[in-house]
Amino acid sequence: MAKEWQELQFIRSDGVVYNLHSPPSRAVLNMSGWGKPVNNFHTTSGPYQHGETPISYRLSPRTISLELVHTFQSRSQWYNGRSSMLAQMGVNNASPNLPLPGVLRWHYIINGVYTIRDLDIFTVSGLGFTPLEGWREWSVLESMEFIAHNPIIYDPTVHTSAVSTFYDSLIFPMNFPFVLGTSYGIMDVTYGGTWEEYPTITVTGPAAGVYIENYTTGKKLRLNYTVSLNETITFDLKYNTKTITSDSGQDLSQYLSDDSDLGEFNLQYDPIVPDGINTIIVYTIGATTGTTFTFTYYNRYYGI
Repeated sequence: MAKEWQELQFIRSDGVVYNLHSPPSRAVLNMSGWGKPVNNFHTTSGPYQHGETPISYRLSPRTISLELVHTFQSRSQWYNGRSSMLAQMGVNNASPNLPLPGVLRWHYIINGVYTIRDLDIFTVSGLGFTPLEGWREWSVLESMEFIAHNPIIYDPTVHTSAVSTFYDSLIFPMNFPFVLGTSYGIMDVTYGGTWEEYPTITVTGPAAGVYIENYTTGKKLRLNYTVSLNETITFDLKYNTKTITSDSGQDLSQYLSDDSDLGEFNLQYDPIVPDGINTIIVYTIGATTGTTFTFTYYNRYYGI
């Protein structure tokens, strides 16, 4: 963290920003944990098999460790600084029964490109404020540890791609039952991350019989519901959510077909799909110039 253009921030759940690295009064002396996350393999073994056969893996929560020093000019500043750090990075900013993570945001330059990467984290150790002696008595020197229960790093830039033009000629193979008036729309989403992303999809009506397929991966969503004129429904597919709601607040999950891939519908990355190109095709009935299917997503990363 020696370069001035390298910044590190803790962003509280309510959006308040605290600069952890702001020399010369504040500095992160070292940091680790942004590389490969820990993974655990699920395995099976037959009765005569030596060893095991891996069948899947899952990533464990990611731990970020860092050492920071904050230097103040008086004992009063020292106490105020301690209070500010506790108010910013403590877990007491939300209910114990509904904890809200902060964001650890790292700014850096790679190949001449200014880059920002985020992790949703909680503080798990540090801020004990062990007294220092001598000339350092008005300083705070802390070894900090944060946990990211979702270990995937992301760029906070929001990306959107939308289908708003529909065609009557059904030229693609599909499982959507043919009904007079069915039309389709298509787009390529070039995904730039290195880990799968579960987007938020909004559909603005009119649209009857909503069918959405990632044609590249074969995963689909089919909703047997009529979206009214100017109504918007939302598929929130985040890894810990998976909901379908109308802007009226109605839960629409009951209208989802049994063959839908609600838990697996995502945007994939290269090399899982060549060049990260996900071809999205949607089918609906009664589409007009006001009908839109919008994908909102972030680029997510295995590590940096």
